[in-house]
Amino acid sequence: MNDSAIAAASVYREWPAPRPWRPTVVCRWEQRVVGGDYVQRVLPDGCADIIVDDAGRGLVVGPNRHATMPRLAPGVLSGIRFRTEAIGPVFGVAASELAGRAVPLDAVVAPRQAREVVEMLVTGREASGWWADVDTDPRLRAACSALAGTHDSVARVAETIGLSVRQLRRLLLDATGQGPKTLQRVGRLRRFLSLADQHRAPWSLADLAAAAGYADQAHLTREVRDLAGTTPAGLLRERSRAAPVTAPLTRPSGDGGTNRG
Repeated sequence: MNDSAIAAASVYREWPAPRPWRPTVVCRWEQRVVGGDYVQRVLPDGCADIIVDDAGRGLVVGPNRHATMPRLAPGVLSGIRFRTEAIGPVFGVAASELAGRAVPLDAVVAPRQAREVVEMLVTGREASGWWADVDTDPRLRAACSALAGTHDSVARVAETIGLSVRQLRRLLLDATGQGPKTLQRVGRLRRFLSLADQHRAPWSLADLAAAAGYADQAHLTREVRDLAGTTPAGLLRERSRAAPVTAPLTRPSGDGGTNRG
């Protein structure tokens, strides 16, 4: 890694979605990279983002099953993060078409919609956003919440919302781009990280594994290696080092964004 990459830093900030956006949007966010190229580990979170750089280029980044390590050039990225169950409805395509991909914004939505969201993110101006008028299936909202936040089996989740496992899988792939097992795995990873942030010492990795829903510490290690590309201890060290450069800054004019790392 060259000197400019070593000296690089990233400042990330986010804001809760405005009330009209909340059925479909997690948050609005901004990331500023200074000092040279910055390599960032982006963890899977089940969500999709619209990302606009400071030159006004827009992308739709679909949900990933595994961590990616993009090299970010100096500048500002602005984004909107969409809820798992809202990906297909918001973009008007089967979400499986976006999974694991970064697609030009104007190739996914109408040119007028693309121009409006780019202008909003580049200028910070408030705008309604077409996603505020999008409805999501309440069964999928319940399923995504249960799969990400409980230890229930896929069969139990499907039964609770009145679907067969096959029906649930088909609906999830269309709306979220991910199957139920993937959503469960990502949910466990996010619970592990949340618990680690809350408790730190004296909780051990074994304690965190049990609380997050893993069978044991070995299960935690296998899953984190596969999803995040590093060990649990290595991931926690990396997040700890990155924490000081994540800071709350001035709120944008439109209320609005979670670092996918």
